[in-house]
Amino acid sequence: MTKTCNPQLRVLIAEDNPVSQMFALRLIEKQGHIAHVVANGQLAVDAMLNEDFDVVLMDINMPIKNGLEAVQQLREWEQVLGTHVPVIAATANASAPDREKCLAAGMDDFVSKPFKAEELAAAFDRVLQGSTIEFPVFPASDQSELSLLPRSACDIPAARKRLNGDDGFLKQLAQLFLETVPEQMKSLNTAVQNGNGPLTVDLAHSIKGSVKYFFSASAYDAAQRLEFVGTAGNRAIMEQTYEELVIEIGNLRKDLLNGFPSLH
Repeated sequence: MTKTCNPQLRVLIAEDNPVSQMFALRLIEKQGHIAHVVANGQLAVDAMLNEDFDVVLMDINMPIKNGLEAVQQLREWEQVLGTHVPVIAATANASAPDREKCLAAGMDDFVSKPFKAEELAAAFDRVLQGSTIEFPVFPASDQSELSLLPRSACDIPAARKRLNGDDGFLKQLAQLFLETVPEQMKSLNTAVQNGNGPLTVDLAHSIKGSVKYFFSASAYDAAQRLEFVGTAGNRAIMEQTYEELVIEIGNLRKDLLNGFPSLH
């Protein structure tokens, strides 16, 4: 993978999704940096105020305190302390409104998940050089790639290509997904049965982020639909959409196990 020209950096990764955590950690360490991972925005603020980091990779959608709230609190503290830690927003949504929200909250740059190694290295370069350019509008990346794929359970060759052919790492991501998704789906089912729209939205968003690493267009679409209907809080529709997601996650699990038989 492409190495950044920056010296070794201390990077804070604020990300609640375990698959995204592993993905970001691997890319950052392969670039020669040291990374520390926290799972929510409050832990990110605590870490930034108590430890020295050169740059922060901040997910937007996190529990307890989201990425926007976390960076706003950090910037308030920095006004008192007279410091500034560069923060790069990381989100699956690359729309102009999302970039504007990040800028208004105090983010320094923006990468769209799942990002490529060279995109992350370029973002590190920009924030460390104090670049004032507008947040980059990335050319059709993963969302368009998914939209061009058949509604398949997954595309292992495409996932492997994204990782520069690192089949061992892809297998690790698949194993982590297979280990964590049952509990995620169980929690999601409880949220749906309780008619808890906000929690349904958060959990569906997290699952959507995980399946994207495997180019699972059908599971991504199902999770995105559930994320959307969760905002309305209609229990009957949420239940129906959840059942659709159950089927797609089952198909994805089968394809991953077929692709990596040793994970059985």
